[in-house]
Amino acid sequence: MTAPADEQLRAAVANGLERLNRDHGGRHLGRVATALGVHRSSVSRWHAGRAAPSFERCMVLAERYPNYFDRAELSELQARAALGDDHLAFAPPEHPHVATSIAAVYGAAAECLEREPATPAGREVLQTSLHLDIDDTDPVEADPFVTQADRDAFARYKSVMARRAAEGWRIRVVANAGGPGRLDAVERMCAQLDGPDVEIRGYPIAVPLVMSPLVIGRREVFLAYDGLRARRPASALVLRAPTAVAWAVQYFDQIYDEAPHRLRTPRGLVPAAMTAFRRTVEREGSCSIR
Repeated sequence: MTAPADEQLRAAVANGLERLNRDHGGRHLGRVATALGVHRSSVSRWHAGRAAPSFERCMVLAERYPNYFDRAELSELQARAALGDDHLAFAPPEHPHVATSIAAVYGAAAECLEREPATPAGREVLQTSLHLDIDDTDPVEADPFVTQADRDAFARYKSVMARRAAEGWRIRVVANAGGPGRLDAVERMCAQLDGPDVEIRGYPIAVPLVMSPLVIGRREVFLAYDGLRARRPASALVLRAPTAVAWAVQYFDQIYDEAPHRLRTPRGLVPAAMTAFRRTVEREGSCSIR
């Protein structure tokens, strides 16, 4: 039986690092870490086959060390691993559709979450939550331009996410906070998503309007961006295409891996990390945080 793609990827990287290290006297992993801009411990995990680099770093390995890493092989394995189930690579893509309001975006996401997955591998959510504050408040709660239908859809989505977390779904979230409104929202999310396989990481910075992909079950991806006032996804392209899912997973993995604050792990909330996160936001922000 062929090994899963993620195992093949880890093995390909580990074998390449082993040959590279052996050919350079057994002391080259530190130089690899420096070349890729990562900690030495990360390269040690790759060398041991316990983890694999992101797509971008795999490409850097292939570029810098072409005699040890094959770019085409790593690219294919990354895409197959991102899909989570190799047979999906042969499934025909479905026609995309566009959700054009907060209510439509969160309503469609909630419906997708409420569908029971066909396999255990479908019990997964990768959420990118990068937003701005407006007047230092959570806009979904305070902005007069956000309708009641928007708020109801948002509440439904949060409720389903909390239920799936409690049921043991694998949930990974990367979020940001640049001021008190977002900070409060992130803290509430960390408390509400209480489950045995939930991890939340944070960036203590404000961000411009950026795309925030949401991947559900590695079968459906929402490519969303915020509205000009609400600062919550007000438009999303919804895709069920393997190549789009693979691309979104690679994007998520990269920004998730780089997030400096681990606010929640499968063991629960991390109070020290949350305190450091809050202090950094307060220090970098333009106003006092209560």
